[in-house]
Amino acid sequence: MTISVIIALSIICAACIKFGVMKVWHILLAGSLGFYLADSSIGPVIGGWLGRFFEWVGTLKV
Repeated sequence: MTISVIIALSIICAACIKFGVMKVWHILLAGSLGFYLADSSIGPVIGGWLGRFFEWVGTLKV
């Protein structure tokens, strides 16, 4: 992950907390499960899916 992605996710999480969409413990739980999942055998597969999804999103014309 690059720093810009980490900053973007941090801003999204802060906004979700500020507007009451998520509570702090939701973000902590999701983050800890994300680290656990990244170390599992399916982590690289999910990373590939996400990479292709964001490449596809980048090709969309607005």
